Amino acid sequence: MKTLGLVVEIDGTSHDDKAVYDRIRQQYLESLGLVIFRITDFDVRNNLGVVMMDLEYFIIQHFGTNPSSEIQRISESTPPEEGNVSAGGFIIGK
Repeated sequence: MKTLGLVVEIDGTSHDDKAVYDRIRQQYLESLGLVIFRITDFDVRNNLGVVMMDLEYFIIQHFGTNPSSEIQRISESTPPEEGNVSAGGFIIGK
């Protein structure tokens, strides 16, 4: 299976005054060949089912694969493996 380089960025009020930092960080991550999926902390707390469907659709659109094993890991709130953590989000399959 193709390894994904996907950053899931969860934005919330902690990002309100960090637009420049977020833009620079996103450019850096993209320069490493990573793809960023942005969601709000509100949606994670209140619309997790929709978030998971959106994430699955995003992965299929960008990577052309069925991400069911990765989606299952996220939905069960299993912490990402060591080395796959990124401030403000996490990386799937780096």
